[in-house]
Amino acid sequence: MATHCKPVLTLNLATLWGAFLHEGMMDDNRQHEVLNCWTSGCIELIQAVCNYVPIMWQEASAYYGQPRDFPGVFEYEVVSAFGGYLGDYLLAHDGTLPSLPAARLLFKGLVVQFFQLDTADQPPLH
Repeated sequence: MATHCKPVLTLNLATLWGAFLHEGMMDDNRQHEVLNCWTSGCIELIQAVCNYVPIMWQEASAYYGQPRDFPGVFEYEVVSAFGGYLGDYLLAHDGTLPSLPAARLLFKGLVVQFFQLDTADQPPLH
């Protein structure tokens, strides 16, 4: 009997996602605006944003390994877009980032949209 292993977040994928989060946050040439609003430094912002990677993986890993066609490039269309949301949120909320539960909910919506899933196909929220 074959066992089914749950996909694991690799260091390479976590690093890649961190880079795409940063790209999305700084999109539209707003690096100075974002960093001025954050006030704690660029490295600290990257560290704070990377705290979202585990919840991103929790939501996305449910779809990895399933027999679905990828409709595009996940990192561009979901991870970078999520980074853009984080940047927008930071600018609109005086340099703060969203709570993990709020961020998870938005990220899950981006994942569902990317994979074009019906609500019946969605695994439960972690």
